[in-house]
Amino acid sequence: MDPASRALLEGWIAGVLTRPEHHCGVFTGTDGDPFDHRARPWDYPDILMSGRVDDESLLLVLSDGVFRVDDVRAVARGEHAWGPGLLVSGTISGAPAGVWLV
Repeated sequence: MDPASRALLEGWIAGVLTRPEHHCGVFTGTDGDPFDHRARPWDYPDILMSGRVDDESLLLVLSDGVFRVDDVRAVARGEHAWGPGLLVSGTISGAPAGVWLV
C-alpha cells in the first residue's frame, strides 16, 4: 500500500473515532448497497469500535462484526450517494471489491 493511501485510511479511522458514538457507513460496490446485512446509515449506522491499517490490508472492527479488505491497491476521496468518503479498491475473500467508507 502506498503511503498516501495509508494516510487517507488512518485519517478516516481517526476521524470516525472522534465522531459522537463513532458512527460511519461501510458500503461495497458503487450502488449504495450496505455491506452484508447492514442498514442504511440513517436507519442503523455502523459503529466503529477500532480499525487498523496493515501493509496491504484494512481491518475495521464494527459493533456487529469484522470487515477486512485485503490487497488494497488504491484509496481515493470521492462522493458516495450517502456522503463524502473514501473509495477503497482491494479484495474481499479473494474477490476484487470496491468499498466506500463514509
